[in-house]
Amino acid sequence: MLMAKLSVYNAGFSQAAELVSDDFDEIQKLMDRIGVHFGYWQSRPALEGYPSQDQILEYYQKDIERIRADHGYSAADIVRIDPKAPDAEAIRQAQVREHTHLEDEVRGVISGFGLFNIRHQDRVFSLVCAQREIIRIPAGTAHWFECCGGSTYTALRVFNSPDAWLVDYSRNQTHTHFAHLSEDLEAWGVAAE
Repeated sequence: MLMAKLSVYNAGFSQAAELVSDDFDEIQKLMDRIGVHFGYWQSRPALEGYPSQDQILEYYQKDIERIRADHGYSAADIVRIDPKAPDAEAIRQAQVREHTHLEDEVRGVISGFGLFNIRHQDRVFSLVCAQREIIRIPAGTAHWFECCGGSTYTALRVFNSPDAWLVDYSRNQTHTHFAHLSEDLEAWGVAAE
């Protein structure tokens, strides 16, 4: 099973990572230093088949309630990105540009994996999040996202307002200078699921 991987780059458009780690504790500490929460959010086995959003929300209800209570969020939904869907490329294009949100971005990965790229000062932190892992990117933090690597990505989103998902695209073009998920996974010797 694919687990967390972190690469840290100089934001000055360097393609060579300064640090690459798959040590969970080290990744947590590094992410904490930049104000991003990373950890495990649940330990239940994944649902079989292709469950509906309602089935997923019901199955993980206790975990969702804990996250909402711990951080004061009022709503939750499920995002599913299937690379074979007709709108997959349009969804991908909306995510791979550097942007910010008005609220924290909270994602608990249910299946598949995604690469969250976070620009902090003069560094880019590229974090692969996999099943059972959660990331909370603070509101206003510049980031972009790449998903799937050939598999369907399904994640819990927790938030307060439907406007939480409105994006403010950055004029910064840092995202154009960094490898996409498949290239990073290949570099780490990890095959797409």
